[in-house]
Amino acid sequence: MKKKKKKYIGCIFVFLIFPALSNMLTFQTSGKINDNTSIAIIFATGGLGDKGFNDAAYQGLVQANTTYTGQFNFTYIEPSTNDEFAAIQQTLASEGYDLIICVGFIQANSLDQTALMYPDQRFTLIDSVVNRPNVSSITFKEQEGSFLVGAMAAMITQTNKIGFFGGMNLPLINKFLAGYEQGAMLMNSGTDLTVTFTPNASNPFGDASSGRRVSERLYSEGNDIVYTAAGVSGHGVIQTASDFSDVYAIGVDQDQDYLNPGKVLCSMIKKVDSAVFDAIEGIIQGTWISGHTELGLAEDGVDISPMTYTNDLKTGYFSYKGINQTRWEWIADIKQNITDGTIIVSDTPSFTPYFPSVAMIFAPGGINTDPLNSIGYNGLEEVINNYYGSFLYKYVEPATTAEIQMYQQNLAAEGHDLIICYGFLQTAYLDVLSNLYPSQRFILIDDVLIKPNVASFTFKEQEGSFLVGAMAAMTTQSNKVGFLGGMDIYLTNKFLAGYQQGIKYIRDDITTTVAYSPDPAYPWTDIPGGKLVGSQLYDQGHDIVYAAAGVTGLGVMEAASERTGFYAVGVDYDQDDLFPGKILCSMLKKFDTAVYKVIEDFLHGLWSAGNFELGLAEDGVDISPMMYTAAIRDGLFTVDSVTKTRWDFISDIKQMIIAGILSVTDTPDWSSLSMFVPTLSTTTTTVASETTVTTTTSKIKPTTGDETTPTSTITSWPSFIPLFVLSFLIIIRKRRRR
Repeated sequence: MKKKKKKYIGCIFVFLIFPALSNMLTFQTSGKINDNTSIAIIFATGGLGDKGFNDAAYQGLVQANTTYTGQFNFTYIEPSTNDEFAAIQQTLASEGYDLIICVGFIQANSLDQTALMYPDQRFTLIDSVVNRPNVSSITFKEQEGSFLVGAMAAMITQTNKIGFFGGMNLPLINKFLAGYEQGAMLMNSGTDLTVTFTPNASNPFGDASSGRRVSERLYSEGNDIVYTAAGVSGHGVIQTASDFSDVYAIGVDQDQDYLNPGKVLCSMIKKVDSAVFDAIEGIIQGTWISGHTELGLAEDGVDISPMTYTNDLKTGYFSYKGINQTRWEWIADIKQNITDGTIIVSDTPSFTPYFPSVAMIFAPGGINTDPLNSIGYNGLEEVINNYYGSFLYKYVEPATTAEIQMYQQNLAAEGHDLIICYGFLQTAYLDVLSNLYPSQRFILIDDVLIKPNVASFTFKEQEGSFLVGAMAAMTTQSNKVGFLGGMDIYLTNKFLAGYQQGIKYIRDDITTTVAYSPDPAYPWTDIPGGKLVGSQLYDQGHDIVYAAAGVTGLGVMEAASERTGFYAVGVDYDQDDLFPGKILCSMLKKFDTAVYKVIEDFLHGLWSAGNFELGLAEDGVDISPMMYTAAIRDGLFTVDSVTKTRWDFISDIKQMIIAGILSVTDTPDWSSLSMFVPTLSTTTTTVASETTVTTTTSKIKPTTGDETTPTSTITSWPSFIPLFVLSFLIIIRKRRRR
């Protein structure tokens, strides 16, 4: 009875799961698997057409198919992301292929588990090692082939400066670097070697634009030869060589000399095609065995390209230790010395390559929908452009507040040199994480966390608010202005304090009225509530209202747009274009400046824990240029018998604050403020954080980041069918019992 029960459960499991798995994968096959030998290949991400690693593996498959025509069937898969490997490996293993070939070191971790789950399935892993009895691991002595191209580079360079561009700073890539360094130093001990890696950590081996930008810097700095071990990213290096005179690139994995004839000095060939062919041949002939095989020069696993397009350089003479030979003869001698063991090539560079890594976690909402995230991304992009190739960068965009914790933990586990946490929503999670990773350096932007491994960057919102307060005081016709804050908290009241002081600096007879968001549950995302407060303040004669309430402030702006002679003041970023002509000005919090500064300081070795404030002097806050209210900005105004344009007065105030002549406090003078509590309408609908702003304010998509959308894995089958089958099996079982 137990066996029958297991069969029923197995049927149900396959019935439910198989449609999901079949929809996940895209297979290419030579035909339906029959009694012949069956082979499956899982390529590395990037797929075919990379003119390197994957294409070489495919050539091995084609060669085997030609040599053993009709003796085996094959299937190959091109995953889009690294996350797909485990599911693909397990799906193929469940189908029972004679051999599954996994191409690329990135598959090693998932294969280690898959091989354990399917002990009778044979696997071949290329470019890494998995120690399982059913896995054959094939790796290469990249350092030996790289020794040859390094020696050639040292014999060719005219500047004695050569470069190396790797995909990632990890042991496998550093094997290429190690051989390149040793070969160059053998032929010219005075060679200066510059090492860098793909800055884009999210796509280290598939970003040709990164290769182009890095190599532009390397070539510009006098490195006349650059060796690339970065997959498709290296294609950018090869193409950029055409933009400079008397410089060359060195290709990798395949003979890439043809990619830019005459500008690719040579290539280090890694014979992945031979490895794939041998693995398939071993299955067909019954000689396949598990274990680890390493292929070097002696095993014909690596080599230097024949230099078809740079033959004149290859056959040119070079003198070394009093011996004059063609460069190719020197390479042949070196190759022989490595093969017979006279020269031992280490797989470790003589120095530890250091490539600083910076990771950034944005606030929920993403860089394309949240303006504050977008501003921070502009700062990241600017520092990347100015220091391109000097550091590795990675950024993540949490969809929800809950995902912040996951991303913080993942990035800390990855061991980045600096992790930037963007926005005060990250503080609570970082408070815990910073204790778990005491040696990890963090940056927190827009809040304060006192920890020995955290540097907090905040803003002097009161200084920027002083400027918009002064402008409001010079503009008001009613001598009554308003302020709407999101919550009655210290951060919001810093805006109020500067606003109040800026108004008083210009005129003492102006009344300032203060209100806060009417719905405490959604203080920052209540647009109707903001419009309600704004409308009531305007109706009471306040002709300018400063809204420091996040998305709630959009309601104030909308209320101003419906009235003549009334204005709103924006906050955080230049919001003047949301309602052109109805937003007097905006107080800018320069998150882009903060991001740029923290990364630049880190690159210059200036990182330290503590709290740092960015004000006018540090270009951390400012007033918008008032593009849509230029007539007001440039209109004349008289203060203490001095007549200037309003903008001239703002410029003078700014300089006095920067010079310390004018000090702005961060606490309001409550005794001179009027408090306002709005009259709530019974028909008012509060817009919570899940609402998307549309119509005239469609640029902003408010979110707390806590939304999730349930999805179903199986979408092509009616929901009642699995239940029907289950019921049917139960009925059959009962009848058999009878």
